[in-house]
Amino acid sequence: MKLSSILASGFLLSGIIASPIAASSDVTESSFTSTDNSTDINAAGSEKLPLCFDANKSVFCHGNSYRACYAFLSRPGVSPKDAKSQCSFWCSKIKTVDECKSLKKKFDFHPKFSCDKDAKYC
Repeated sequence: MKLSSILASGFLLSGIIASPIAASSDVTESSFTSTDNSTDINAAGSEKLPLCFDANKSVFCHGNSYRACYAFLSRPGVSPKDAKSQCSFWCSKIKTVDECKSLKKKFDFHPKFSCDKDAKYC
């Protein structure tokens, strides 16, 4: 793995953890892991991933817009396809399990969490 990829993952993850939105009781630090895909979620933590947000309101939608998110993730170590699929998913409205599943399929996004088992919705 390239050093720049590790640094980008670390900066994104530290920004999310430091965000006042991420400090809610629904999300714990153990819910996140940093891998080669900076927005992969590890649902092995005790809390379920809260998926209840409007378009551009997710803590994983960097800059609260697709354009800002894509610009942030378009760095060495992250392919344009991965940046596009991650930002497209996280900058979309997700409030139900069906929306989660259809967006994962639509944007060819394969995170390490299950829409059925590892997330809670509105």
